[in-house]
Amino acid sequence: MSQDAMKWASKVLGEIKSEERAKSLESKPFVEEQRLLRHHAPRLWMKLRGLLEKKCKLLNLELGKHIFRFELVPSSQALIMKADRPTCLKVEFSADGCWLHYECGDLHGEFLFRVNVDATVVMESRSGIPFTLDQVSEKLLEVLQLESSASR
Repeated sequence: MSQDAMKWASKVLGEIKSEERAKSLESKPFVEEQRLLRHHAPRLWMKLRGLLEKKCKLLNLELGKHIFRFELVPSSQALIMKADRPTCLKVEFSADGCWLHYECGDLHGEFLFRVNVDATVVMESRSGIPFTLDQVSEKLLEVLQLESSASR
């Protein structure tokens, strides 16, 4: 191989290695973000389920009767029903997609799990508005109430 060919090959190899290093550096934050989501999103889902169940019990206690019924279907779903209306709120967690989908009659929506710059995992609407677990639980129960009021 001539010296020109060796210089050219060395240059091309250098460019390829440089591109590979850049791709590796770009993918590291993505990989870390995915690791954080896979680790924390299921925990947040478990906390949200517990919060929804607690709020249903609290509402029943305040009303003095058993109106709200909370059920876990599989561990990735929760159902909340109202005894006085044929209304059911279905909430489904996707560990793979790291999202939460809800539907109740004609009302439906999603919350996404997102990693903040400080490596905390939070929930947000599709439009990027952040929500605390307490806010998400209240929104879900409001959806149930809105749909049951509409079905009167």
